[in-house]
Amino acid sequence: MTCMQSATVLKEIQQGSDRNKSSEAWMTISSYLLGEAVPMGAFQNVTNLVAVDSQINWPGLLPILRTGGGLMFASEVYALPITAFTSQIMYRKDVFAKVRRATGCG
Repeated sequence: MTCMQSATVLKEIQQGSDRNKSSEAWMTISSYLLGEAVPMGAFQNVTNLVAVDSQINWPGLLPILRTGGGLMFASEVYALPITAFTSQIMYRKDVFAKVRRATGCG
């Protein structure tokens, strides 16, 4: 979703668009928009839910997902992760070998 699309959806939420009232759940938005949507009352605070539902296992989530993944606003939980994705970079052995030969390092 682009910033413009997100802004449009947030505006519709604020104005009470019928389109957004038809769903019981609302799919992901960019995490930085959570801070704009929560004060407008767009999302349900689920802090108590994650505290009592053992299947969620909130303490078992990686801290970076809990605190930096756009799940929380003002120390309260407003979203649950549907996936955890990490980017990796792989290094080619031949490139490292070439650098070692050229520099004598490693």
